[in-house]
Amino acid sequence: MENLTSLAGRQWIISQDDSSIFSNCEKIAGIIDGICQRCGSYCDTKIAEEILYCRECIGLGRVSEKDYLIRDLSNKKFPKQGDLLTWSGELTTRQAKVSQEICDAFNKRQDYLVHAVTGAGKTEMLFACLKLCLEAGLRACIATPRIDVVNELFPRISSAFSNLKIGKYHGREKLSNFLCK
Repeated sequence: MENLTSLAGRQWIISQDDSSIFSNCEKIAGIIDGICQRCGSYCDTKIAEEILYCRECIGLGRVSEKDYLIRDLSNKKFPKQGDLLTWSGELTTRQAKVSQEICDAFNKRQDYLVHAVTGAGKTEMLFACLKLCLEAGLRACIATPRIDVVNELFPRISSAFSNLKIGKYHGREKLSNFLCK
């Protein structure tokens, strides 16, 4: 049997009732009392006038009140990590200032928008904040609506944190790619 440790903290849709092959997992209805259990949105759209589904996160795959979400319960707590940043590059003065502002916003749990042209070093400006996150025992997710950006960022972030296993997940990845053997 395959080990699901690489799925720790994640969830996915399963449309059959029997999920007994997923040990150490929790199965919940995709929509409960009109609320999507994946994204938290209120659902009022129906398939064939009878089954609720979530329009807000449909880009991740349709979840309806007839579907189930499987959540891996293993490793819910993540250990604080040491200095895993192996990137040896240097930021410009302006990039370093923005990087510090990102870290300050993270520490205050505030949103922060970096609006810059392609090639301005936005990814590298995130490295210090990712380091802070990992040192605190937290997890980080970089989300983008474009698969090509995921595929571009994955090797750069993996290289910058070469002592850490980085996951790459998008709609064209198969569940079997996430399973450890």
